[in-house]
Amino acid sequence: GGSSFVKMGSVPIKSAPTAGYLPINQLLFANAKDGFALGYSVGTAKGTVSPLYVTVDGGTVWRTEEISSTTSIREIAVTTKYLYAITSQCVGSNAECTGARLDRTAVSSMNWVSFPIPAPLPKYASVMNLTALGSDVWISTMDQVSKPWPSYVATSHNLGESFSVAVHPVLNSVTACGLTAMSTEVLWAICDDGNMAGQIPYSSDGGAHWVIKDSNEVLSSFAFGAIDPMTSGVAFVANERFPQHLYRVTSGTATPTVSGTLPKGRLVVGLCFVNQRQGLLLTNGNGSA
Repeated sequence: GGSSFVKMGSVPIKSAPTAGYLPINQLLFANAKDGFALGYSVGTAKGTVSPLYVTVDGGTVWRTEEISSTTSIREIAVTTKYLYAITSQCVGSNAECTGARLDRTAVSSMNWVSFPIPAPLPKYASVMNLTALGSDVWISTMDQVSKPWPSYVATSHNLGESFSVAVHPVLNSVTACGLTAMSTEVLWAICDDGNMAGQIPYSSDGGAHWVIKDSNEVLSSFAFGAIDPMTSGVAFVANERFPQHLYRVTSGTATPTVSGTLPKGRLVVGLCFVNQRQGLLLTNGNGSA
C-alpha cells in the first residue's frame, strides 16, 4: 500500500547534462522485466546522441544502448512486444538535427528498423507525442503554424510501417496533445494550452474522431492537474479549477462523478490507480513534490 519501498538498481548516468534538467526524460516498461530509460541528448565530436538505458531484470541492472552515435531520440513509446522512437540525425559537433523518422525494435533484440514519418508532420518534429498499443501507433503534433491551426495526428495500424494523417479540430495545444491509448478504440488526449485552460478530448474509435463537451468543464476547461485513464471504461481526473474533488469519468461525453476529496491547498501533479479503489497521487505543495 505504499508504506514501504524496495530499492532497485541505478541507471548508469553520472549527472544531468544541463543544470535544472532531470537526467532521465522517460521511463517505460514493456513488462515486469524489460524496461527503458531515455536520457537527455548530449553532444559529442561525432554529433548529438541520446543514451538509452535498458534493463531485462526489472531494473536491478541497466546497460547503455544507442541507436547510433549521431541519433537523437525525441520520444519513445513501448508495447509488450516493441519499442518505438521518434528520432533525428545530428551529424557533427554543431550540426542541426534533420530527418525525423520513426524507429522500431523488438523489445528483446535492440535491432532497429526505420520508417518515414508522413508529411507534414516532420515540420513539427521538435514537439511530437508518440503512443503505441498492440499493432497501432499514433503520432500527434503541436498546433499548426498557419490555418487551419489544429494539430495533426498520424495513425498506423501496422506497427508504424505506414500512416494515415488527419487534422482534428478539438486537438488544440501549444505542445503536442499527449495521447493515451487504453484499447485500440479508446483514447484520451491531454491538450495543454500553457497558462490558459486546456482540454481533455476523448475518442472511442481509435482516434478517427474526437469529442469534448463544453458543458463538461472538468474535461473541457482543464487547467493544471492530472488524469489517469485506468481502463478503457474508467479514468480519474484532478483539475485545479475544481481543487476540492477527485473525479471519476467513464467517457468524454459522460458526466463526471465525485470520487473523493483532495488534500487542501495542494496541486495534484500525478495520479496512478491500480484499480478503482486503490491509487496514489503526487502533490506539489510548499515548493516541492
